[in-house]
Amino acid sequence: MLIGDSLRAAKLTEILLKEGLNVLPIIYPAVPMQAARLRFFITSEHTEEQIRSAIATTKRELDKLVAQGFGLSMVARLLASGQKPWSEA
Repeated sequence: MLIGDSLRAAKLTEILLKEGLNVLPIIYPAVPMQAARLRFFITSEHTEEQIRSAIATTKRELDKLVAQGFGLSMVARLLASGQKPWSEA
């Protein structure tokens, strides 16, 4: 599934794992910039309902990240404004 943004793909993978979906992000330099994607491992043991549920969960969580503006462009905007995109512990 093409996501486009490496940071968003990595975060989505983390969220999906908490939802019980083991998905791998494929990010730069394995793919060109702006071509990040998720790799799903579907086997003959998966039911149609499991696949439909995985698609729905992925869409729901991706839509949330997009609505939040989460991704590399968010980090770039924060850095350009002098803010830190992460908290210092």
